[in-house]
Amino acid sequence: MVHGFDIPIEQKEIFPSAAQKSQIMLSNLGMELIPMATNFRKVIKLDWEDVFGTAITSCLSLVQKGYNIGLIPAYYAYRDISLPYYSNPLTVPLLSSQSFAVVHDGGKLGRLEKIKEIHNWD
Repeated sequence: MVHGFDIPIEQKEIFPSAAQKSQIMLSNLGMELIPMATNFRKVIKLDWEDVFGTAITSCLSLVQKGYNIGLIPAYYAYRDISLPYYSNPLTVPLLSSQSFAVVHDGGKLGRLEKIKEIHNWD
């Protein structure tokens, strides 16, 4: 979870609570939350829609020694992709390196379908 992406870096009081809620969800899956912080959005003066895949990959790269693969969640279902959208099943794998694969994940379902799955999750 990256402080400075969806929660602005200046909002220091909000991130710990959000991270705690995320850790509770992940612990149900036996997963660890790895919190980080960045000023990427303040420093890189480009449209977030154009660079968020690269920003996520840079954060994933920080922890790559402990993992074989990094997942970037699909924003759109495969059936709804409209190019050029900068995070898609064609471009995300190009962010991989020889030692660390980056995968576009979750394109099978649309946003509403994903919400229904989360709603049904104990």
